[in-house]
Amino acid sequence: MTAATLLAGLGPIGTAVAADRSVGPAAEAEETVQSTSGYHVNSYDVRLDYNPAKETLLGEATLDLVVKEWRDALDLRLQLPARSVQIDGKAATFSADKGTLHVKPVARLSPGRHVKVHVAYAGSPRRTLDDPGEDNLAWAATKDGGHYLALETAGVLFPANSDDADRSAVHLQARVPDGWTAISNGRAGTPVKDGDHKVYRWANREPMRAGYVHFGVGNKWTESDTKLPDGTPVHFVYGSGAEGRGRKLAEALGEAASWEASIFGKYRHDSLTVSFLDFEDPNVPNVTGWNTISMGMEYPGDAETQPVTQDILVHELAHTWLEAVQAKDDYVEETIPTYLQWAWKEKFRKADLVTMYRDKVKKIQWQHTNVYTTGDVAMYALRRLVGDNAFDRALKDWLPNHADRPTAWDAFRTSLEKHSGKDLKPFFAGWFPPEGTKPAYPGDDLVWPAWAKD
Repeated sequence: MTAATLLAGLGPIGTAVAADRSVGPAAEAEETVQSTSGYHVNSYDVRLDYNPAKETLLGEATLDLVVKEWRDALDLRLQLPARSVQIDGKAATFSADKGTLHVKPVARLSPGRHVKVHVAYAGSPRRTLDDPGEDNLAWAATKDGGHYLALETAGVLFPANSDDADRSAVHLQARVPDGWTAISNGRAGTPVKDGDHKVYRWANREPMRAGYVHFGVGNKWTESDTKLPDGTPVHFVYGSGAEGRGRKLAEALGEAASWEASIFGKYRHDSLTVSFLDFEDPNVPNVTGWNTISMGMEYPGDAETQPVTQDILVHELAHTWLEAVQAKDDYVEETIPTYLQWAWKEKFRKADLVTMYRDKVKKIQWQHTNVYTTGDVAMYALRRLVGDNAFDRALKDWLPNHADRPTAWDAFRTSLEKHSGKDLKPFFAGWFPPEGTKPAYPGDDLVWPAWAKD
């Protein structure tokens, strides 16, 4: 099917809705990381129209950007077919190749120039993305007929900077039929009636990576609102039939947020959205994108699927703090949240971590380990080695001082050494070998210290 045939069945994108003052327009973002694309996007203004009968998205996006070096062309990530491109209101030529939209302006762009790029596009995420499930939330289907898109979504929902590290403000609106619910990141405005449709709006003033933007649509989903203990608004979305289980999971959110704030500092975002959905494929992972958490209701177990538990929400909540660290390091991104599941069970559910440690290390297949299988036991052993006070102080000092630094994991070790007075290089070499290293047993001295022996 051609793009023209697809667009013929979509109809107009719908009435533009003025920004709600309670939400506010997306603010310009200051560039915090040097862009490798030759430009920096200050903000995205995205408008979507979703047709559930055809599973198609019709979109328009305006990118407010600053050119950093002489450019004959701009490369954007976009997996859906583009219909037209304008730069500062003038038509630009464009071509597409393997998920990249090549845009050629009428004249060469000079460094420091401030331009607006407008792209109209349309297509089917399901037909564009070939790998739903299996550790990829590419337009994952829910049991109630909805879909959820997360995990590096830039280029599907909207054209985005080819440099994934670039951070920008994001303002997004989505038009869906009555009875359907749309969810995304950020402070939400009140949905506005538009004929037999509703228009949802979200604003993210804080600069974020475009790949962190989530988007979900579903029929007969329910919603509720609350606040974190510090007053941050929280929006919950429940898939059809998932509300009871979702509310049970959400009971842990308040105490978990207060506890994690005592570890990492004040909650860093101005909103939080959490969805609880039944995915057709239980392999679809739980995913956090900046200020939004997607929770599946079950996951694969050893013999059969298992229900998601509250400690997994604790894990995902930790990501809303840790995504400030742009290390792209599995130890930073997953080891600490995995450990916090244990620490939360110890503090709030009176779990015996020594027994849990012993039981788990006896079962580990050391030649097949990863951050999920050993993160909790390694971090607990580290805590026992340096002591609770040093461990807690190191965590508190580390995050605010090392956000946006690629050496964040080394800095965590250094912080621990500072507060404990211990040389931790041997421990880190055994338990946390360099990425890409073949898994190996850390050694009896590290795995079975005196406190762990029966």
